[in-house]
Amino acid sequence: MLAGNAYQSGMSAGYAALAAGNLAQARSAFESALRARPGDTAARDALAQIDTDQKLARIVALSGEAEQLQQDEQWAEAIARYEALLAIDSTVVAARDGLERSRRRLELGPGELADRRLRRARSRPGGGSPRGSPRRAPSHPWMRRRA
Repeated sequence: MLAGNAYQSGMSAGYAALAAGNLAQARSAFESALRARPGDTAARDALAQIDTDQKLARIVALSGEAEQLQQDEQWAEAIARYEALLAIDSTVVAARDGLERSRRRLELGPGELADRRLRRARSRPGGGSPRGSPRRAPSHPWMRRRA
């Protein structure tokens, strides 16, 4: 009877901690339930769910960090985050793409990257105009006099 109480107590505490977002406390409670009832499917499934939640949270965090580092043009650091993410889950396509993009950017020197941006801007409509398009002559006669 005592093992049954320890199991129930552990499972209840685990689910309560899980609902509160306290994964460490939930893990400890589910492990306690599993010790009270070795091999229990419900306790094992709960622990597997915690593992999945922690893995997903880490992937999301690393992805966000890597994207921010790319925006900040911190290519080497972005590469490290993408590699860490891919070590957790090698199937994340966005991470593979981000890793490749960061590696290409790192290979470019800062001057070459700036030159490419300038060429790209000049090739857009407006030829790199700050407003994004060339200035057109006013179409209404009254506006032509004021321009």
